[in-house]
Amino acid sequence: MTTTRPPPAGPKRFLTIDYDAKMTEIMVKAWLNRPLHVIFRAIGGETFSFLSGAGAKALTVQTGTHVMRKLLQCLGGSAVLSGIALGVYLVAIQMTGNFAAVVPGEVYRSNQPNATEIADYTARYGIKSIINLRGKEEKAHWYKQEITEAKTLGLTHIDFGMSASRELTLEEAQQLTAILRDVPKPVLIHCRSGADRTGLASVIYLNRIAHVDEATAERQLSIRFGHFGVPFFSPTYAMDETWERIEDEPSITGSGLSAATLEEAGPFAKPDRDYIFG
Repeated sequence: MTTTRPPPAGPKRFLTIDYDAKMTEIMVKAWLNRPLHVIFRAIGGETFSFLSGAGAKALTVQTGTHVMRKLLQCLGGSAVLSGIALGVYLVAIQMTGNFAAVVPGEVYRSNQPNATEIADYTARYGIKSIINLRGKEEKAHWYKQEITEAKTLGLTHIDFGMSASRELTLEEAQQLTAILRDVPKPVLIHCRSGADRTGLASVIYLNRIAHVDEATAERQLSIRFGHFGVPFFSPTYAMDETWERIEDEPSITGSGLSAATLEEAGPFAKPDRDYIFG
């Protein structure tokens, strides 16, 4: 005959799970180096905490399967809330232009700016050039608006067509790097959302032209700006793959074209000059 020992009085010491009326004791030991202060309260009538410090801590509570189900529901709810918070953040950065300085006084980045934003960025940051990574779309309202405002303000405008879901070839990467290096500054770089194509261009500028360390530069291509670089799941991982392929390429230095060569080619004189590949 099997008897079940009643739980000890006082603070709960053991995490017990009821499977077919059989009680199992699980001792969870975790090496934790910093406080977590994760507290789960009022789950199935029980209150328990995970409070950590340096060293091994035996974290134990007593509960049953109904509590575990509620715990899983709680964790699932936390994941949902985290997803909602991330979604709100991503919407917020898009609504505010996803604008940021890559190198203050030299390079700035944003999502697709409207005429008012172009005028505002120019007045506040002294923008002299715009690099449009969406490519020439002469019939699109946003493109007509951008070109008109660039002409009105006397800005250099360069179209360098890219796709966020397609890797750049080595030749394309060399040309983009040269343009980033030689374009009149301060320059505003943008694509549609300011996350993927703009992120890659910003990484290239920081690491290969401004000579900022790789880890710092790669933050420009991150969720901070709305970029999801997930292999096999995210089409925009092509931007990460491009960077991985060219980051140690010695020819990606921005020295492929000089400012004089670019001026002779005409992109500074003609706001509608287009660089589209493939």
